[in-house]
Amino acid sequence: MVALTQTKTSSRAARLQSVVLTDALLLRLWTAVFGTDPARTLLCPGGRAGFDRRFGLLLRELGLDGVYTPGCLRGGGAIAFFEATGSLGELQYRGRWEAPKSMLHYLQQGLAVSVWSRLLPTTRARIFDLAACAPLLLEAAEQWRE
Repeated sequence: MVALTQTKTSSRAARLQSVVLTDALLLRLWTAVFGTDPARTLLCPGGRAGFDRRFGLLLRELGLDGVYTPGCLRGGGAIAFFEATGSLGELQYRGRWEAPKSMLHYLQQGLAVSVWSRLLPTTRARIFDLAACAPLLLEAAEQWRE
């Protein structure tokens, strides 16, 4: 278990929150990086600014600078967990969302992006072609109604 001492909601929800790591590969990586650190060691010195700086450096090294933000981690994790389990209740608990409405915003947007990224390039091209035809289709529909 990992304690979260400075979350976005720690001023209005539980001051100390936690997450449980269950993915085997993530647990191995976590143990390799932090396994010998004493309890209560800050994993990301410098708080939010320190995390943002390190995250930005990682993205730059991967050639993804400007593509993702730290906020993508929560949404991406929510989508992956929901697709794997189908459990909204467990997702709400693990994501530490007080209200289901907040969680659903992540899911709705993320699932749409997730579906789009899995489409074949030919299917995406057809969608763009159809979108380009929209003004002509609208004009034809308006004339047909007259």
